[in-house]
Amino acid sequence: MNVMGLPLLLGMGVDFSIHIQLALRRCQGDLLAVRRSVGRALLLAGSTTVAGFGSLAFSGNAGMASLGLACALGVTLALLVAVYLLPVWWQVWYRLEGLPGRPSRDCPSRSV
Repeated sequence: MNVMGLPLLLGMGVDFSIHIQLALRRCQGDLLAVRRSVGRALLLAGSTTVAGFGSLAFSGNAGMASLGLACALGVTLALLVAVYLLPVWWQVWYRLEGLPGRPSRDCPSRSV
């Protein structure tokens, strides 16, 4: 029954990563601005999903309980990788490639 959670985990992991990537491009790699805007939103959305699947871990049905536990753990890992590791990897790659930066007016921290 845990195999049924694989498409969900794959989809959420890809969605989290896309949101972070777009925010990093918009803010030109400013990690603080990305974490303040999109990072907070993803943490809130992901935590509600984890709470929902985590509640299934207390189910009387063993299949549902293992599905809930596996999905809660998988969404947590996908969320942590997307919010904390992906921006660091992106910044390292950005520096290694020497890509030129452009100022952006869409970044929340730059519109003061």
